Amino acid sequence: MRIHKFTSSEFSCLKEEWQKLLYESSADRLFLSWHWMHSWWKVFGKKDNDELFILGVYTDNNQLIAIAPFYKSKRQIYKYYSTTVLQFIGTRLKGSFGFRTENLEFIQRNNCNHNAIEFIFNYIQKNVKIDELWLHDLVKGSETQKQLSLNCTKYSINKRVQSHEQAYGIDTTGSFDKYISQLGKNTRLKFYNRRKVLEEMGNVTVAEVNKNNYLEALSILSKYHFTRWGHDISYKKHGVFIDRLISNNSSISVCGIFVKLNDETIGCALDFKVENTTYNIQSGFKDNIHKKIAMGSLTLGYLIEQYFNDPKIIYYDFLAGAGKNSNYKESISSPGVKVSTEQLILSKKVKFLYFIKDLIK
Repeated sequence: MRIHKFTSSEFSCLKEEWQKLLYESSADRLFLSWHWMHSWWKVFGKKDNDELFILGVYTDNNQLIAIAPFYKSKRQIYKYYSTTVLQFIGTRLKGSFGFRTENLEFIQRNNCNHNAIEFIFNYIQKNVKIDELWLHDLVKGSETQKQLSLNCTKYSINKRVQSHEQAYGIDTTGSFDKYISQLGKNTRLKFYNRRKVLEEMGNVTVAEVNKNNYLEALSILSKYHFTRWGHDISYKKHGVFIDRLISNNSSISVCGIFVKLNDETIGCALDFKVENTTYNIQSGFKDNIHKKIAMGSLTLGYLIEQYFNDPKIIYYDFLAGAGKNSNYKESISSPGVKVSTEQLILSKKVKFLYFIKDLIK
């Protein structure tokens, strides 16, 4: 086997080879697609200290069997001291990084006779000058995580687990009526039955978000974000990202809904679809519609019904993360994958700094 570090121009031409490997692996079809990774790098990457660092593993007969989608950057940890960090494309320790990129791991061909992931870790440990390796939203139980743990033991690497999160999802192959009937009484009230109250207030319509109106959805979501969280957020770059993501013969499409009351949008959700799976990306709603109505829950109820009614969709992935006040996903969906963010400290100097920090704590 051999390791190859792809240049930026090679990355741009790698779509067919990358996608072929992706579909021969168990890696996530959205976040680890060439389309997502390349679009993110072009829109949110390439900052002053960012260096593309994608590693590919080839067999002796020149077959690509694994990809580690990384980039290098600098991290300021003290006023006069910074570290060199290797992290997944799609993630960033600080600053703007667009939509959250989840379900991450190295892409490796299924039933591969070569341990390409171990090969990559060994290469990084011996040949790449970095202080830290950050693996955000790493799939727990994946081969990447298993090899990570083994290499930490092998090389006496200090591993710090920064977070654990549970993802959730809904199997949409059955009927929506059956799904609703199986929800708890209070959950069913918030997500479905309160529609009657909303409909008494005027004309309620539901329209689809698609490739022609997603910029409108982003504009509405920006306003909702300010109302709910108290600070502005610009989705201009997100719009550029989506434009790149869904073009170039991509298998990814944008979807979601607008919920309108008397032609005013009061709820909005923007999702992505890959094959027969949709991903819960961004949603928002207008506050204080009615004292009996939780508009965020109702919007999600309309959206779930739409996906149940589409025979081409068999799973709605809610991904990780909880709501502002409670973990609403737990009451309406089933557990999916678990993800964790893990920090590997390779530099002796940085190990010492964290040792002092832990002593102080």
